[in-house]
Amino acid sequence: MNQRGKAKNKQAVTQQDSELEKFDVVIIGGGIVGLCFANELINSDFSVAIIERYELASINDQTSCRVSAINRSALKRFHQTGVLDSPLAQRVCRYE
Repeated sequence: MNQRGKAKNKQAVTQQDSELEKFDVVIIGGGIVGLCFANELINSDFSVAIIERYELASINDQTSCRVSAINRSALKRFHQTGVLDSPLAQRVCRYE
C-alpha cells in the first residue's frame, strides 16, 4: 500500500472513532492553557476531551529547561482551582 493509501485509512479510522464518542467540550492542546481549562471543567456537567499531539509526560519525568511566564492573575487562579496543590507545585519557581 502506498503512503497516500495509509493516510486515507488512518483518517477513516479516526473519523469512525470520533463518531462513537461525543464530548461537550474538546480542548485542542494539552499545554498550560488547555490543561488549566480542563481542570476548571472537572466539576462541571460537561464531558471533556483533550487532544494533544504528543504523549503527556509524567509529573515524575525529568523536567526540561522550558520557561513559561505566568502572571499574578493566572497564578491566583491556579491557587483557587487547586492546580498548585499537586506535585506540579514542585516545578513552579521564580525565574529572573
